[in-house]
Amino acid sequence: MSRKSNCFMVVLIITAVVLFILALVSFILLFVFDRLFLSMLAKNTVLQPGSPLFDNWLSPSVPIWFKVYMLNLTNADEVLAGGRPHFQEVDPNNVKITTPNLFCLSPDARWITLLTSCQPFTTITAEEAMWGYYPSSLLEVAGKKVGLFIKLNGTDVHEFVVDVGVENIQNIGQIYEADGKKKLTIWDNDEANMIIGTDGSLASPGLQVGSTVTFYVPEICRSTTLYATGKKSTVNLKDVEIIVFTGDPADPTEHIFEWRNRIFCQTKAGCPPKGLVSLEPCLKSEGVDMPMYLSQPSFIGADPRIGEHFDGLSIPNPDKHVTTVHIEPTTGFLLEAFKRVQFNILMRNTDKMFKKMKSGIYFPIGRIEETAVADKRSLEEIYNRILLPRKQIPIILSVVCAVTTLLAVIIILSLAIYLRCSKRNTAVDPATPSTSSTMSLKEELGFKISVITIKPNWGVRPSKNYLQLG
Repeated sequence: MSRKSNCFMVVLIITAVVLFILALVSFILLFVFDRLFLSMLAKNTVLQPGSPLFDNWLSPSVPIWFKVYMLNLTNADEVLAGGRPHFQEVDPNNVKITTPNLFCLSPDARWITLLTSCQPFTTITAEEAMWGYYPSSLLEVAGKKVGLFIKLNGTDVHEFVVDVGVENIQNIGQIYEADGKKKLTIWDNDEANMIIGTDGSLASPGLQVGSTVTFYVPEICRSTTLYATGKKSTVNLKDVEIIVFTGDPADPTEHIFEWRNRIFCQTKAGCPPKGLVSLEPCLKSEGVDMPMYLSQPSFIGADPRIGEHFDGLSIPNPDKHVTTVHIEPTTGFLLEAFKRVQFNILMRNTDKMFKKMKSGIYFPIGRIEETAVADKRSLEEIYNRILLPRKQIPIILSVVCAVTTLLAVIIILSLAIYLRCSKRNTAVDPATPSTSSTMSLKEELGFKISVITIKPNWGVRPSKNYLQLG
């Protein structure tokens, strides 16, 4: 084998070894990539000053659209006579509506009914019904307004002590203290008074269908749990997949779901009907005594007997009336939120104070819709910087692993074939040995003849033919 051939073989062997090493490294990276990726992502998504997430969390760039729909009672006199309420949903811009008189329906109104004629319904502008009105001249002198959103307008500033996620990214955003309190004293149950969850702007990463997220909502003085029920694409970019969270699990009969509702039952008042959330304890802590209840619009998901008392409500539609939160599962970023809430007041006709009006009705007043949807630019940044690399890099590693393995195998097979052929070329041909043996025999015979020839003293004279053979 020539020196040139030896160098060529060495190059092929080194190439095969390098390819096998690349294949092995690619194979290992393929299995550990996702863990490494999530670890790097966790380091870059902690709530620390200077991080991209911290700046966006402190000053959200996604606008929140707030809509209000008020209900106008069109047959107040009939209702006072025991009739069935009929509503008309109106836009609250400069219109007058007939709505429950919030002050007269509260226990605090009993003393004023002795001095004035406090009626269960009042006709005022929608703006007054939302942001406040004076139900009587006495309260006007006192400067005390009554309105649907006076205590529920969401403009209060709250201070939270939260986990920044450095030690455990799964705890990111978890509230440990709210407005200087580590625990509430509003509810009768200790678990209900616990402050748990995030502020609703983010969740822990690694979510999937079946997961739960918990948000603390100071406006209602409690934490609420949402359940992952499915997947869909974002509104502004189909490439970004999100998980849909709603207030009801896939199986409403789950014991944990029932327990989470029961802990907010009050010892005296008991539990509200299915689908309703009592605000009365929370309002009392703010100095307002009012039997206010929250539900989803048109009582969707609530006890069907509640909505049977009314006419004119919108037909329940899950796409329009159910509160949903859409979270990107890899990062835990909340990308879309659709908050739909209806305000209802419990009307009790105690001692026939309101003539023949039926008692114990959860009377709807209006509903709100808050919408927050991430814009296309923000979604593209998340997709290109986080989601797309997580999809593409494993594919690239798989291709590199397969190609390098295939090339290494081809080179090794080529080397094996080359070495085998080289050995065959250096081996002895089958016809050569007989010729060589014949030549050796002739040489041997020739040697013997010469020996015989040089010893004539043996007494034998070589024949002519014998000498010719030599």
